[in-house]
Amino acid sequence: MENQTIKSEWYDKKWLVGLLCILFFPVGLYALWKSNTISKGWKIGVTAIIAILVIIGFSDDGKNSKTENSNAVNSASSVPDPEMTQGQKDSLAKVEAKAELE
Repeated sequence: MENQTIKSEWYDKKWLVGLLCILFFPVGLYALWKSNTISKGWKIGVTAIIAILVIIGFSDDGKNSKTENSNAVNSASSVPDPEMTQGQKDSLAKVEAKAELE
């Protein structure tokens, strides 16, 4: 009989798949679904959790940037800098007028 060594693939190592799902989820998801050692229930659960986190991440970005922009405009308009040039003051007045229109 031949002496056969069983070679396990990189995606069959559970610790590596878990690490990749956390650090680099596209490759981690590929490895998760390619793996023969992880049950289908775990595959579905981990995929759902990653999908929820990605959706939350995308929906949160729009809210934060809009709030930061309006806060920057409000704080800039409430306290004028005495060392501002006339051009900067005119630009600030344009931004304030535009913000009032919105």
